[in-house]
Amino acid sequence: MGVPMNETPNAKWQAVPTNVVYAAIANASIGAQQLEVATIGDVTLHDHQQDAVSRLEITIREFGGALLADTVGLGKTYVALAIAARFKHVHVLAPANLLPMWRTAIAATHRTNVLLHSLHTLSRRALANNNPQRETLVIVDEAHHLRTQNTARYRNAAQFMAGRSALLLSATPLHNQSRELRNLLALFLGHRADSLDDAILSSCIVRRTAAHVPSVALPAVHEHPPYSIADNPPVLESILTLPVPLPTQDGAAASALVRLGLLRAWCSSDAALTDALRRRQMRGEALLHSLSHGRYPTQRELRTWIVGNDSIQLGFPELLVATTTDSTGEMLATLTKHLDGLNALLHLHTRTSNADPERASLLRELLREDKPIIAFSQFASTVRALHRALSDVAGVASLTSQGGRIAGGPIVRQELIAQFAPRAHGRPPPPAHEQIRLLLTTDMLSEGVNLQDAGILVHVDLPWTDAARAQRVGRLARLGAQYETIHVHTIAPPAGAEHTLRIVETLKRKAHLSDTIVGATTASLARSGTDSESPAACATRFRAQMVRWQAHTNKAHSARFNSDRTLIARTNATHTGWIAVVEHATRTTVLGQLHANFAAPSSALVSIMHTIDCIVECSVEPHAENQISLSLDEPTLRAISDARAEINRWHLSSCVSELTGPVERSLSSSQKRALKLVAERIASTPATSRNSFAMLADRIVESISKLAGAGVEPRLDEWRRLSNTGPLHNWLNAFFTMFPSVATDSKNTQLIRPSVQAVRVVALLLLQAKHECRT
Repeated sequence: MGVPMNETPNAKWQAVPTNVVYAAIANASIGAQQLEVATIGDVTLHDHQQDAVSRLEITIREFGGALLADTVGLGKTYVALAIAARFKHVHVLAPANLLPMWRTAIAATHRTNVLLHSLHTLSRRALANNNPQRETLVIVDEAHHLRTQNTARYRNAAQFMAGRSALLLSATPLHNQSRELRNLLALFLGHRADSLDDAILSSCIVRRTAAHVPSVALPAVHEHPPYSIADNPPVLESILTLPVPLPTQDGAAASALVRLGLLRAWCSSDAALTDALRRRQMRGEALLHSLSHGRYPTQRELRTWIVGNDSIQLGFPELLVATTTDSTGEMLATLTKHLDGLNALLHLHTRTSNADPERASLLRELLREDKPIIAFSQFASTVRALHRALSDVAGVASLTSQGGRIAGGPIVRQELIAQFAPRAHGRPPPPAHEQIRLLLTTDMLSEGVNLQDAGILVHVDLPWTDAARAQRVGRLARLGAQYETIHVHTIAPPAGAEHTLRIVETLKRKAHLSDTIVGATTASLARSGTDSESPAACATRFRAQMVRWQAHTNKAHSARFNSDRTLIARTNATHTGWIAVVEHATRTTVLGQLHANFAAPSSALVSIMHTIDCIVECSVEPHAENQISLSLDEPTLRAISDARAEINRWHLSSCVSELTGPVERSLSSSQKRALKLVAERIASTPATSRNSFAMLADRIVESISKLAGAGVEPRLDEWRRLSNTGPLHNWLNAFFTMFPSVATDSKNTQLIRPSVQAVRVVALLLLQAKHECRT
């Protein structure tokens, strides 16, 4: 029957109630939960925020960084400041328009160790990294602004974060492609992020939605059917057949991009298309004037001529444009044809288009509901046009990058926001004649701003990514919302433009990509219908299940059982299998195997969750202390023996993998090259002096394996290039000069090798397939 010889089954295994094994699995997975009322300064954290702090601390210790990707409105800022309390020095990189919000939050939490920096400053210059220690934390708010690696902003951020702990905040880390998430995680993982699979990368991510935190009352989001706008086929045809433009001297004018820009503007408003056409005309006139003088300008030179939206400052082409040309005839013909096409399109559009009154009429109808409304557009010209069209309505305001406006004239941005959402900003309600009922704005307010006083959101146009759309909704659907339901209205693009651009289809595709890799949000445009679950969402669901198992366990009852023997129980499930807690080397691991899959045991979270999902919930009986324990009969002992054999095989395979090198935490190419060079240099050293370098080399090898972050790897390459510039001893010691943060950590650390001799099964839950639950 498979029981090892010289071993009494009853001495090795102890049959216990099911909930005792549940508790053992939960404790091994997430540790003992001690969520108490936690305050930081004047702020009290919710349970889900305290849970995030616990998870993030573990992740930052293991990986050197973490991504908090909670959906909009769950309070990521205060979670980050709670993490900041664990560090000596803290830097916050945030978009410039969010710095006032951070100052308010820092004051409320009484943090004195936090320095603020504008994230956009990194596009122009680098920040000094004078203290590259893990005891320094860098928080990056709206971290998706760093999702593209080939930018100065990303390179400067990576350099500033090198050698420091990192906490990235973004509800929408992925906008267009899966590569963006790896770029973000590379800020603390380095380029090894390229070689890790999604399941391992998910270990770096904490992601919760409103569905994961039912104790927090977030408003529901009700999506209304989109409103159709009258089409104008002649205008669409004219845009699509517009004569090709003349590129500037450096080639910066693609015909397809020009048409795309005009179509996007037309989808927003008639005013936006008019504005775009006039800007194209000004550009063409400036280029025409330069070519007529035999000068062919670049894109940058041409921009210096255009002063505003409605004016051009002409100058002396021979002074302002460096490149001359003698063959201007063909270029002038192309340019003239394009300008004629623009003029004809503008005339047709002005004479036949009448969609903006429809948009204004919709907003008038929504104003009857007597709820504050915020309407978003990508185009400032759309915001200005709608504000003019509604100038006869009391309580209408607008905000663009040029400033805010109300009926009485200009108004400061912060004052306008506080007047529109006084409750969210701790202000008393303004007098009735000063109340703002409708705020028209661009996407400058779609990130990091609390606008939960509003109950209605209008997408005047659709952004190019579902993430941007979710950010808009997140301004209202957040903690402290005034209304139980947020109503979302969308003005659809003209049918012809939608058929050409496929905006909605593109948004759904990008939403599906984000759902699969990061996790779904209730604010996304439309779910794709897939049953797939992102690894990060799976991790959150698994943790929630473990918390429930702990909550359903009587601790005094569990303490009565002998911890020296394996605790074993059986539960009803849809398939046979088992879940086990095993101790090996210095670690505790949870394993799962579902026999229906005919797969080997796995410690992967997705596999374990798949096994847990097969458990029939009515067999839990969580509070019953008198549950009937299973009897150690012949079939049970055979199942135990089979499970133990599978666990031993898994343990042996795991140890072999670890002994051959880090697999899951694989190294970047820079680390591999450095390790190879150290080995080669030590091997080439005469045997008589090799021992004197061995200890120092071992410290460096261990330290190289710990280094991580896109900003660290260039310095590692620089150290490697110093190999041939001096004696071996000087080169090795130079490592700790270049990487002072690892000098202290590596002195007293010994490399722990896994043991293949023993693995102890702490608890085993057998899944027994039954059609019905036990009564």
